Amino acid sequence: MKRSPKPSLASSDPFAVALAALNRHRARYLVIAGRACVFYGAIEHTRDGDLWVELSAENLRRVRHALRDVGATPRFLPPLHKKFLERGHAAHFMLPFKGGAFRIDIMGRPPRVGDFRQAWRDAEEGQIGGAACKIVDVGRLVDMKKTQRDRDYEVIGRLAAQAFHYADRHPEARDTLGPWLVRELRSPELLMALAARWPKGRRMLQRAGRPACELAGSLPCGDEESIHRALHEEAQEYKGKDRAYWRERLAELRELRRRMRRRQKC
Repeated sequence: MKRSPKPSLASSDPFAVALAALNRHRARYLVIAGRACVFYGAIEHTRDGDLWVELSAENLRRVRHALRDVGATPRFLPPLHKKFLERGHAAHFMLPFKGGAFRIDIMGRPPRVGDFRQAWRDAEEGQIGGAACKIVDVGRLVDMKKTQRDRDYEVIGRLAAQAFHYADRHPEARDTLGPWLVRELRSPELLMALAARWPKGRRMLQRAGRPACELAGSLPCGDEESIHRALHEEAQEYKGKDRAYWRERLAELRELRRRMRRRQKC
């Protein structure tokens, strides 16, 4: 990746400041979450930035130096240590800039997306505020968005809808995108359109092992209300799994706070 020129700390995009510093230090990272959604056109604005970093000791050293260069300071727990990032925690930093402070969250093992090295190979090349960067692929971005927040399922729907409309206009892409779309589309209308318009669409839906797809692929005219209910139940299941995932990590953070308070009293 080419190094970016160093933006001024007065830049209108403080995230670009952080990315340029990471590039100067040759850190390996991927842009994820809201800024990745902006890149793909699923949302228009986000007030913070999220990164997925490689967990080697050398790369974490480079990340720390880059953050120090731009004056970013840690906020909350845990610290930016490999043992916490490996457990799925995020380290939080505040970057000063003209008009306030910008929050950057750093993860080393986001939930549901597997190995960094493969994600690095699958990532898209992009630019944010003039800083060159690699942005997590849409498939992993969607998996990260299967959280407890209702709005994340709206984002998933927009990301999947964009892929559907592309494949709908480009039949040669359907064999590649179709299996992913039948897993991720969140619109009864688009699921039924896939069944009706794609020669292999109904078969794809029936083989997906997903209740909403089975309904969309088996009903002659489609029952939108039934498909909506199936999608809602699916989202509730994802939310429950995400709550369980973070419940364990919140318990670890509470224990870490207790240990730190005991040390401060000694």
